[in-house]
Amino acid sequence: MSEDVSVEFVSIQKIDDLFINNQNTNRNESSKKENVLEMGIEELDLAVRSYNSLKRAGIHTIGDLVAKTEKELREVKYMHEKCVEDIQYHLEQLGLTLCSSKES
Repeated sequence: MSEDVSVEFVSIQKIDDLFINNQNTNRNESSKKENVLEMGIEELDLAVRSYNSLKRAGIHTIGDLVAKTEKELREVKYMHEKCVEDIQYHLEQLGLTLCSSKES
């Protein structure tokens, strides 16, 4: 009987350890994503035209950038199709995308 209880305790302990490890992993991933969003757009290594257009539009961080839709980017002065493609490519390298739509 005590052996059964001991085995159950070990099993529960392993499940608990897995749960805690999963929580820590989720926190670390969330923290990494927040750090990326706080990075300046210069870290994207964009083409000069893309970078300058974003700066003129007041978009300074990756977080600012991913909050924009593709339509909003196209409305930025001097933002051409190639610039938008360049931006999307570099965001994808970080596992990010532009905002799909804005809610009113």
